[in-house]
Amino acid sequence: MNKSNNKITIELDIRTVAKVTLLVIGLLLFLKLIDSLLPTLTLIGVAVFLSIALNPAVRKIAHMLPSKSRKIATGVAFFLVVGFLSLFFSITIPPVAKQISSFASDLPQTVENFRSQDNFLSRTVARYQLEDDISQAAKDIASRVSSSNDVVGAVNKLTTTVVRTVAVLIMTFMMLVEGPEWVRKGWALTDKKKLGRRQKLVKSMEEVVTGYVNGQLLISAIAASIALIFMLIIGTPDALAKAGIVAVFGLIPLIGSAISAAIIVLSTLLVNVKIALILAVYFLVYQQIENATIQPYIQGRRSSLTALTVFLAALIGASLAGLFGALVAVPVAGCSKVLLDDYLEQRKTSRA
Repeated sequence: MNKSNNKITIELDIRTVAKVTLLVIGLLLFLKLIDSLLPTLTLIGVAVFLSIALNPAVRKIAHMLPSKSRKIATGVAFFLVVGFLSLFFSITIPPVAKQISSFASDLPQTVENFRSQDNFLSRTVARYQLEDDISQAAKDIASRVSSSNDVVGAVNKLTTTVVRTVAVLIMTFMMLVEGPEWVRKGWALTDKKKLGRRQKLVKSMEEVVTGYVNGQLLISAIAASIALIFMLIIGTPDALAKAGIVAVFGLIPLIGSAISAAIIVLSTLLVNVKIALILAVYFLVYQQIENATIQPYIQGRRSSLTALTVFLAALIGASLAGLFGALVAVPVAGCSKVLLDDYLEQRKTSRA
């Protein structure tokens, strides 16, 4: 039997190779540019998100003002937001910082007292000859807290955070003031036949974002209220300040509760080990309840998404873009559903 060999010959001219090469290089440069601009783009994204979320409140304030001035309404809204943040930080930061500083300065003496006690832990430390290592670690921690280099580093980080926060607030203010004019110009350039449909789409997506923000505020308020009651019952030090921490970090879906729980448990651990362990169990149980029922139910109703979709969206957002991704994942999923529903409706109409 004769066997024939089939050969396939592919010919590429220099122009095609050059185009593909330039395309790949351009794509790599674009990705590199995006990576370098990611911090700035993240700040812009946060400002856009905040401006959309605050827009209904600004509209209501402007409607109540005699002058109907949007600039004044935006200023009033910002005054309320900044006032709330200032009050929160003045309540929460001083007691937590005081606990950490006091714990670090007293740590060497605490370790010495622990070594002199006769209990299971002290006997275990003595058995494995860890006394000197633990004492040295305690001294290192105390010296690091009082070190000028660490203080300077903390001040630099705080300054960077403040600058970024101010930048986001300024961009949000400008977007709220100038946003309606941008929207009007955009609608003026839109095809008149498609104008009504697109305005309806934008309004639906705005409702998704504001609904998400209101829902997250409700979830945060529930978590903070229950945590405050529980901490007051068990006698947690600085319960009000720690409830404020729960309220602020509760605005972050899924991971926010874990962050606030870690801060509260660790800060309480410096004062009372028993209460800290009780709080750890409480937050563990409450987080499971919140993530499985409260969060998906409230956000699912406000964004017209199923509980599973809300849960998966928050997980994917946190995996892709960290904190910012977790914040915007659910409203992005809700807006995507609005666009998908509109596309399916248009397709169904065109076939009819």
